[in-house]
Amino acid sequence: MATMVAKSFRESEKTEPLLTAKQALAGALAGATTSLILHPLDTAKTFRQTDPKRYTGVLKTLRLIAAERGFTSLYCGLLPAMLGTAPSSAVYFSTYELSKRTLGRLNDELDAGIARVSVNMLAAAFGNVTSSALFVPKEVMKQRLQVGLGGSVPEAATILYREAGVRGFYSGYFSTLMRNIPSNALKFMLYEEIKHFILFHSDSADLSTKQHLLAGGLAGLLSSFVTTPMDVMKTKYATGKAANLNIAGLASKILREEGVRGLFVGLRPRLMWSALFASIGLTCYETFKKLLTGDQSRWTVKRITRTPASRKCAFQPQVVPVNAKFCLARKCVIE
Repeated sequence: MATMVAKSFRESEKTEPLLTAKQALAGALAGATTSLILHPLDTAKTFRQTDPKRYTGVLKTLRLIAAERGFTSLYCGLLPAMLGTAPSSAVYFSTYELSKRTLGRLNDELDAGIARVSVNMLAAAFGNVTSSALFVPKEVMKQRLQVGLGGSVPEAATILYREAGVRGFYSGYFSTLMRNIPSNALKFMLYEEIKHFILFHSDSADLSTKQHLLAGGLAGLLSSFVTTPMDVMKTKYATGKAANLNIAGLASKILREEGVRGLFVGLRPRLMWSALFASIGLTCYETFKKLLTGDQSRWTVKRITRTPASRKCAFQPQVVPVNAKFCLARKCVIE
């Protein structure tokens, strides 16, 4: 038995680079698709956060932008958004999945629930650190185009470079990390826990599309609310509204001039956008991942026995069939 387990792990290590590449492609496709669908809502959120006194309400903001600038202006910044989202999502999801697998091996001695939560949160944090190098310049360019600071990507990039040099493309970098790391750590932890809860109380081996949408939407909604103040500050940095203030100085300025509500400007469109983005984005990712990897992502060779009384997992190493039923508690086979 030990020989079979060791052989299975060696085989999984050989296929891991290909699996990671396929998960990266799934992430890129999911990111680009989601950006295309939800870009108008993101434009409304940016306008609300830039000038909250003029732009009030999601629908009113969308109508006002379309009336003043034309309907196509709702899609200003779409090209850099998609071009930036695809590679940053590829880096994010591949790092997230690889970190989950690696950390999962290191956490075998922990309680299943503790290990699952800690692994998912740390994996999401690692994914953000690696992907932010691509994500931040994309966000800066997208938001500057959304508010009219340049008519095209080359023009906007030229203006920004003349104004601030290379550093300008990373305006709000640390506020982005301070928003994205806790937001995504919380979002992916909640997403995985909701998936685990649904499967734990279901006879199905996998979630339906509706269940993926629900899990992603709830996770995005809750994590977005907590991190809205950092999103407001990130937008002000990206659109040049923060001068040379540091994060603490900008937060103090907002509180002094606008009160606590100023830190939650654009909350409703952000919650709507984040819930939809997580719902659609994670569902797209799961769909593309399944199409591209098939059963490759289900490489774990652990078996569990679930008892109604304790509902805890007892692990026995064993080679398992690829079509077996899996438990998201630790990606194990359910007897």
